[in-house]
Amino acid sequence: MKKQESDCISRQAVLEKIKEVCFSKEWAQFRVDNGSNGQRDFLINYIEQLSSVEPQPRKGYWIRWYEEEETDCGTEYDPHCKCSECGTEYDPHTSIFIHFCSNCGVELEENPYME
Repeated sequence: MKKQESDCISRQAVLEKIKEVCFSKEWAQFRVDNGSNGQRDFLINYIEQLSSVEPQPRKGYWIRWYEEEETDCGTEYDPHCKCSECGTEYDPHTSIFIHFCSNCGVELEENPYME
């Protein structure tokens, strides 16, 4: 087996290739002639022919807001913040130390429209 390079391929492309192969005449012949090892090698060769894709870095931003709360001392403003990509809420007092969302993995920056 050839050495695997550190690259990325499209999950959709792999699934399309597997569907294409599984219904091909070559696949039926390999199943008859070579058994499961031949089938595995056949699929590996097809997948190795797929071109790699360059992953795009995902960036998100903090969504910050305040909710008003009436108390005996007057109106208080309770701070909140969440990830723009998945909506996971974080403690607004510690969010300045967090650079990646622990839920979806996106890199988080301050919202440029809120400055």
